[in-house]
Amino acid sequence: MFGIRRKKLISYEDVVLDAMNDAMAIDIRSSEAFEACTLNTLEAVAALYWMVEFSFSNLPTKKREQAGTLVLDELLAWFSVDYSPGEIARLVMPVLKKRSVEYGSSLEARSSDASNSTLMRTFATIVKNVFAVSEPHVAQVAGAILLWWQPTQQRGKVIFEMDAKGEIAW
Repeated sequence: MFGIRRKKLISYEDVVLDAMNDAMAIDIRSSEAFEACTLNTLEAVAALYWMVEFSFSNLPTKKREQAGTLVLDELLAWFSVDYSPGEIARLVMPVLKKRSVEYGSSLEARSSDASNSTLMRTFATIVKNVFAVSEPHVAQVAGAILLWWQPTQQRGKVIFEMDAKGEIAW
């Protein structure tokens, strides 16, 4: 009759993988700015991996690392459908590592700049890498920010808020 009901916690695996799956489901090619561009899937996944991992940056270190490791493990499993273990080690991992460092250091190195210009420069690099565009148009850079960055970072904010409320089981 009387009792205390505990709120059921959501598994961090579900929350983190939903964030990555949602990011990967974004159809950036639906934007007119990218219709005529060739998409490099490996570079696109590397950029999305960095964005999703960056979205966890407000979480405590242990949880951030746990979330990032889960995303990487799932991506490697996804890549294993089309790539052999040797190709993953030789082709995929170097790109994921290189781009994570490149995009992260680009954003951090320019942290003294206004945040919008820093983000624009970082995404100009992302557009160059993902679409092989030598000089990205501002519409392409803004499109990548609006279509990829903003929803991914918003999702990270929601995860952080859920964690702060104790709603996620780690």
